[in-house]
Amino acid sequence: MVALWDFLCALYVLAVGKKQAVKSGLLAAGMYAVSALVIIEVVQANWLILPTCAGAFIGTFLGIKTVGTSTGQAKLNS
Repeated sequence: MVALWDFLCALYVLAVGKKQAVKSGLLAAGMYAVSALVIIEVVQANWLILPTCAGAFIGTFLGIKTVGTSTGQAKLNS
């Protein structure tokens, strides 16, 4: 779930950078909806904190690696 949030966040940042207001607004709404679900999950099971951190890394990495490079916005030196 956190990987999804971070993926949406990466898309949001790219959309804001391109000044795409509608897309940015929809992504922001999606981020808040996913955030609420993540908070509910973590509060009910504290052990989910570590997988949450892993999901944050994976979502950001995939968002930038896949979407960022295809739009010419970012290139990773790997």
